[in-house]
Amino acid sequence: MGLVDDIKDRLDASIHRYEEKARRIRNIHQVITTTTIISLVILPPAILMLPKWVSVTVSLIAGMLYLLRSVYRFEDRWLGYRSTAELLRAEKEKFLTKLRRLREELKTDEYPDPLENDPYSRIFKMVESRSYYDIESLIKNISSRELTNWAELYYKALEKEALEKEAIEKEQTGSNPENPD
Repeated sequence: MGLVDDIKDRLDASIHRYEEKARRIRNIHQVITTTTIISLVILPPAILMLPKWVSVTVSLIAGMLYLLRSVYRFEDRWLGYRSTAELLRAEKEKFLTKLRRLREELKTDEYPDPLENDPYSRIFKMVESRSYYDIESLIKNISSRELTNWAELYYKALEKEALEKEAIEKEQTGSNPENPD
């Protein structure tokens, strides 16, 4: 699998994972918020019309739900996961756009895809192993200049390898001269 496919697969998986987390946390947040509101709306009539244990139970439920909302900060987590998914999506598009341009600049007959099997795909393993906050700071710190430099270094390594192969082939043909006629 090539670098671009690797990037797409890994980032798409990360984006999907964060979107799923955001969806799940949003659902929890909405259920807790709705239940809290309903409990608080039912509480005044429950105090007046229902037995005391019902109003106490409704009060406890509302209090516990509010406590859960405050402690686990579902809304902040939901927005954090959602913004991370969008940030990853934007960075993926920027990176792929830059790679397309770079690939066209570096393309030769000998190396039709100079960025194939790039060793720098380790960055995606780092992204996958990081937590939400680490990924956000990691992506913000990666500049397009660094990505260009990585690709240039890799292309130079490919070029050097090709020159070395060429030199070895010349040595081998020099020691085994063939008659061109």
